[in-house]
Amino acid sequence: MYTALIIALVILLYTLQSLFTRLYTDHYPGDKGLTTPVFAVICGLIVTVVSFIFSGFTFSCGWLTVLLGVINAFILYGYDAFIIKASATGPYSILMTFSLTGGIVVPAIVSWLFFEVPFSVVQLVSILIIFASVLMISKKENEGEDKEEHKKHRTFFLIICTLLGLANGLYGVLLNVQQELTGVSEKEEMVAVTFIGAAVISLVQLVVKEGKNTLKAFKQTKLSLAFLLLTALVSALAINALVIALEGADTTLVYTFDNAGVLLLSAIASAVFFKEKLSRLNIIGCIIMSIGLICMSQYANIELFLRGLFA
Repeated sequence: MYTALIIALVILLYTLQSLFTRLYTDHYPGDKGLTTPVFAVICGLIVTVVSFIFSGFTFSCGWLTVLLGVINAFILYGYDAFIIKASATGPYSILMTFSLTGGIVVPAIVSWLFFEVPFSVVQLVSILIIFASVLMISKKENEGEDKEEHKKHRTFFLIICTLLGLANGLYGVLLNVQQELTGVSEKEEMVAVTFIGAAVISLVQLVVKEGKNTLKAFKQTKLSLAFLLLTALVSALAINALVIALEGADTTLVYTFDNAGVLLLSAIASAVFFKEKLSRLNIIGCIIMSIGLICMSQYANIELFLRGLFA
């Protein structure tokens, strides 16, 4: 019950993160191309502080946690870069499918290969149902009308989407691997190293791109600053809640609910708060995803029922 509540909290926090990020982006007064690196710098600092609080104001970790954290910082930076590039190159529904596929499948495969955590048939079917629903939920009206333009960039787009999925998956893998190899005592330190590393990388990017105008990129309006700080705070709470969830639950279950649940709630929240119209396909996708998530959460009971039915 405790783990289920933590997973639910993770989904809620990441959904709020996506909503606040959109509001921050809409109100950011500078070059829109700078919203991500500016956010990464501020978020990295806030996540580090929050993780320090979660660790009980102590910070002590081994070289392996530092190494995995630094690698994950580059992966996190790559994820941000890939999703921006993919968004500008091709259909949103396809990039979200690749991202979610990587976020669920890559950690599950690593757990199966190296930590002997097997897939069940019901889990596999549930994941396939969720993948199908992702396309339906993410499909925007009039998406794909510029077919000729999409054809020109199709190969590049698919490569970027593949890298996006790998980055999303590997980010989760390293969080899990760190806990498996070093224990949970350094989980907050792992988060802090990852996000402060991503902040440093993003700051270097800003300095290289903007030079003397770097400080101007951080100029905010009252609204953009409020949403920036809210996004960063929610992100900090979300990632720390996620690593707590990984302590007491199957990796496949956690990442399936995290990735799919956030997409589902974000689609509903966008319709409620931003008045985005959900098409009939989007609504059917939401229903199908809900069924898939229910099956995923109850896979053990479903398997017992099926065994009794066909015994």
